[in-house]
Amino acid sequence: TLDGHELRDVEAGSLYDLVSLIDQSVFLFDDTIRANVTMFRDFPDEAVDDAVRRAGLAALVAEKGEGFRCGENGSALSGGERQRVSTARALLRRTPVLLVDEATAALDNQTARAVGEEILGLEGLTRVVVTHRLEAPLLERYDEVVALRDGRVVERGTFDELMAARGYFYSLFTVSN
Repeated sequence: TLDGHELRDVEAGSLYDLVSLIDQSVFLFDDTIRANVTMFRDFPDEAVDDAVRRAGLAALVAEKGEGFRCGENGSALSGGERQRVSTARALLRRTPVLLVDEATAALDNQTARAVGEEILGLEGLTRVVVTHRLEAPLLERYDEVVALRDGRVVERGTFDELMAARGYFYSLFTVSN
């Protein structure tokens, strides 16, 4: 169930209203950053500005200007900037479930950490985060960490539990750090 709704009874189209996806690949229109964040829907200016700020796009918008066009499929933006548009898009929708699939893969470490902190700071929603970035300050805040090997769950628990177990996750973490 999700917020008291049996998922098997929810129409596929209605799931769109419940779930937002921040993906490593994002489609962008040859339009402004704002239009790509809002997907041409009406949102209060404060909500759009907040999503843009949380996604780390405010400096880019200030530098390029409100009328800056992203180019066909975001060709005028870097991979990290495109991912931040995807992040702002999802944050703006404020759905009860946020799926995050390698959303910070193209970001530098500092920006990735800041975006990760923003996502973890959101209240009242369920986050499912897929990442290869194994950073203790973020992982310690997750309710549960699930370690996969060859597409199968091999371990699950809190960050501290998995580190104490000194198993597969511990090996991945120590090698990456």
